[in-house]
Amino acid sequence: MFRGISYSLDKLISYKPEDKVKMKKIFKNRLGQNTVEYLLMLAVVVGVVLIAGIALKKYMPALFGQIQGMITGAANSLGASQGNN
Repeated sequence: MFRGISYSLDKLISYKPEDKVKMKKIFKNRLGQNTVEYLLMLAVVVGVVLIAGIALKKYMPALFGQIQGMITGAANSLGASQGNN
């Protein structure tokens, strides 16, 4: 059991110059893959933000109207009670 692990480690540690070229190719391909993954995630985030913006734009005027009504009502009720005289 341990002999196989030792052999694998020796094979992994000892490398030839052409192995270095192979490793560079592997890492170069991996960097390209990471870039594509990040661009896809960015596209998804931008899409979600755009959809949320469109949805909020549709409902914001009504929401601001409700908030304005609540503030006006609260201010009128304070003014009607004459505060602390």
